[in-house]
Amino acid sequence: MRFLSFLSRFDTVTILRGVACLIIIAIHAPIPSLLIDSQVGFLLTAIGFIAISMFFFLSGFVLGKGYLSNKYQLTFPGILKFYGRRIKKIAPIYYLIILILFTLTPKTTPIRIIDIVRLLTFTATPKITIYSSSYLWFVSTIMQLYFLAPVGFLILKTIKTQKLRLRIILFITVLIFGILVKSAILFNAANEILNTSWQMNIDIFALGMLLAASNTDVYTVLKTKPRMFRGLLLVMTFTIFFVLYLFGSIYIHKSATQTLKSTHLDIVMPFTAILISSIVLSVFPIRRVIPNLQKNSILTSAVVVPQIFLQTIGLYSYKIYLLHQPLFSILNLPCSPICTVLMFIKNITTITVIAVVISVTFDIVTVGLKMLFVRVKNLYLS
Repeated sequence: MRFLSFLSRFDTVTILRGVACLIIIAIHAPIPSLLIDSQVGFLLTAIGFIAISMFFFLSGFVLGKGYLSNKYQLTFPGILKFYGRRIKKIAPIYYLIILILFTLTPKTTPIRIIDIVRLLTFTATPKITIYSSSYLWFVSTIMQLYFLAPVGFLILKTIKTQKLRLRIILFITVLIFGILVKSAILFNAANEILNTSWQMNIDIFALGMLLAASNTDVYTVLKTKPRMFRGLLLVMTFTIFFVLYLFGSIYIHKSATQTLKSTHLDIVMPFTAILISSIVLSVFPIRRVIPNLQKNSILTSAVVVPQIFLQTIGLYSYKIYLLHQPLFSILNLPCSPICTVLMFIKNITTITVIAVVISVTFDIVTVGLKMLFVRVKNLYLS
C-alpha cells in the first residue's frame, strides 16, 4: 500500500492535508441546533474556511512542485496526460458518490436537471438540492482550478530561474491583489457571475504554486539561521494565527455586521491559512526522516502514531472528503439535543475510521483490477 512508505518519515504536506481533512469532518459533524448560530458555531465555521483554504493552497503547492520536478510537462501531450491523471484520481469515486446521493434523495425532493448537469460536469455549487450534495462544490472548484493549472506551469517556467527576492515579491503581489479582488467581489456579492467559487479561491491555489518555486530556497536560507530565530518565527506565526482566528472570530461574531462577517470568513481566514501553510512549508523540510526513534519506545509511539494517523488521512483526503458527508447522513449519528465533547469526538472518529477503511479498500480493489486487466491483456496478446 502507498501509505506504508510514510512509516519512517514525516511528509509535511500530507500531514497538513490530514489536519485540514479532520477539521472539515469536525465542522460537518452534528452539533446541537442551538449552537449553530452561537459563538461556538461561528468558530467552527471560521476554522472550516481555514481548512478549505489550506486544501486549495496545498493542491497548488503539490502541482507546482510536480511541475518543477518534471513530473508534468508543458506540452500538448503533457497537458492531456496531466488532465487524464486528475480525472482518473477523482472521477471514479466522485461519480460513485453522486450515484449514492441520488438514490438517497427522498422522492418528495424536487431534482432539477441543472443540478444533475452541474454535478456531472464539475460545475456544482453549494445551492444544489440533491441529497446532502452541496459540499461537492469543493471538488468541482478544485477540478476547475486543475483545468487552469497549465497557466500556472507557464508562470513557474518563467520565474523559476529568477532571484529569490523577485519570486517573494511576486508572491506578496499576488496575495495583495487577491485580497483586493475578493473585496470587490464581496462588494458585489449578489452578482452570481462574479461571485463564483473558483474566482474566490484561484488566488489561494496560485499562491500555493508560487510558494513551490521559493520554499526550498527559503528553507535553505532559514536553515543557516539560529534555531532561536526559527523558533521565534514559528511562535510569531502561530500567535498571529490565534489572534486572527480565535480573538478575531469572537470579536467579529459579537459586534460585526454581516458584511464584516463575510469579509472575515472569505478574506481574513484564507489569509490565515496561507500564512500558516507558507511558514510551516518553508521552516520545515517537505519530507524528513526521524532518526533513532527505536531507542525510545515512548518517543516512538508519541511521534509515529500521530504521524501515521495524519498522513494516512492526508493521503486519502480527497476520498475521505467525498465519503464523509454521505456517511454522516447514512449513519445518522446522534448529537442532539445534548452533545458532549466525548460524543462529538466519537462521531468524528467513527466517520474518519470508516472513510479510511473504505478508501484503502477502494485502493486495493483498483490496484487488483488493474493487475487483472494487465494479466488478461497479456494472455490475450500471447
